[in-house]
Amino acid sequence: MQECDSKSWQTIRTWHCFCFSLCLFLGCGSPQGTEITGKVTLDGKPLNLDENVHGTVVFQPASRQGPTLNGMIDPKGRFQLTAGSSTTVAPGVYLVTVSAVEIQKATEENPQAVGRRVTPARYANSSDSGLRVAVTPGENAVLLELVSETETQEESEKEAEAVDSSLDSPTEQVETSKQQLDTQEK
Repeated sequence: MQECDSKSWQTIRTWHCFCFSLCLFLGCGSPQGTEITGKVTLDGKPLNLDENVHGTVVFQPASRQGPTLNGMIDPKGRFQLTAGSSTTVAPGVYLVTVSAVEIQKATEENPQAVGRRVTPARYANSSDSGLRVAVTPGENAVLLELVSETETQEESEKEAEAVDSSLDSPTEQVETSKQQLDTQEK
């Protein structure tokens, strides 16, 4: 009887070890999610940072559910996002903010260090930035193309001029058509 008990305990221990190993093996698979790396450009050029300029990229889930992702921008404008200690994040749509600030050192005239914004202010707010990224499973390489505010104003003025000129054209066409009709009626 004792021999039978010993064999049954050995069998139970073997099954426990097998089940434990199986759980470890199945539980240690790669998590469902994605990795996000990317580059930030300003006016078509990589956002170059030095030791006095610090930048961050933040991805916030558009659903407002789940962790916010963030990453530091390196001196060549590149970034890798993390959620806490993990670089793997859930797929989905994210609202994006980008902010880079130059830290100006304290001087005798100005005893407190101050920051000067390098990126346009609108990119620091997820509702104003206009940056949305759809993250898919697997690796994602994201290019965030920022445009300086002066360039945006110039483009808006050009678009307004184009709209004005296109509005003039139909009016001229209508007047020309009226003149042609008047000529034909006479």
